[in-house]
Amino acid sequence: MLIHGEKTSLRPVDANDQELMMHWENNPEFWEVSEHDGPLSVDMIRDFIRNSEDLKLNGQLRLIIQNEAQEAIGALDLFDYDGYLKSAGLGILIAEKTNRNRGYAKDALKAVLEYQKAKREILLIRSLIHTNNAASISLFTAAGFKKTGIKYFKGKEAVQFIYEL
Repeated sequence: MLIHGEKTSLRPVDANDQELMMHWENNPEFWEVSEHDGPLSVDMIRDFIRNSEDLKLNGQLRLIIQNEAQEAIGALDLFDYDGYLKSAGLGILIAEKTNRNRGYAKDALKAVLEYQKAKREILLIRSLIHTNNAASISLFTAAGFKKTGIKYFKGKEAVQFIYEL
């Protein structure tokens, strides 16, 4: 599976991404918005890679975001997939600050939403964003996500968004 946007392409994570995944997953800067609070071992990363390529089977799909030069610049995760409700959570990371605010996240998000609209595997996508993350709130609002409430994630106030396909 390869999903194309105008500026990005998204591909499933593979074994060749292990070092990159170690770097991203073990960067304390990203722990605040992730599901874990500390470093992951090589074995945990290998298991994650093996189990993050089939949304229906494993409830999760990680896609590597590539720029125009096919360089890996981030990741888009679909997680907590519910086959009965056809819903999933969505998170997005543009890892390096130099690649942020260049339209990559917007393009990748748009591409995955269009792909899911065509595939009909997911009908409802939700995202939880800390209220101090103005860039992400703007990104998801511009993409058509609707604010549904306030929740707390890791002790901080977060806005919950949904998108119906």
